Amino acid sequence: MITLPFKIGEKYEKWEFVLDITRDKITGYDTYTISKEFYCSDSISQIELTFELDILVVITFLCSRAYKEELVKSTKNNTLYSRRDSKILHVSTVNTYLWYVLEAKEDEILLTYGKPKVIKKLFSFLP
Repeated sequence: MITLPFKIGEKYEKWEFVLDITRDKITGYDTYTISKEFYCSDSISQIELTFELDILVVITFLCSRAYKEELVKSTKNNTLYSRRDSKILHVSTVNTYLWYVLEAKEDEILLTYGKPKVIKKLFSFLP
């Protein structure tokens, strides 16, 4: 089973020394990228964290397809709902959604994981 290095609900203070400020994607939420000095995995090339009132609510990774497959396997037992569109695999677990959004590069995908209400704001096309 894969363990992600960040947990929804963690406080900003835990990560503040490895964060670089970036453009906020959602009004009322603060978005940061993880500095290049922070090592997470060879499979992950970029990490973005979104906070609401200093509480982590969304995590976005640019990662390899192989890493995505491992994550799908590791969440299989906790899956409540799963749907695949042409470009998106959506997996809903008890407290979060996992969205796998395919990028232009064939070997990398964008993985977004977070609180359902914030994910719906980020992906406005959700029902």
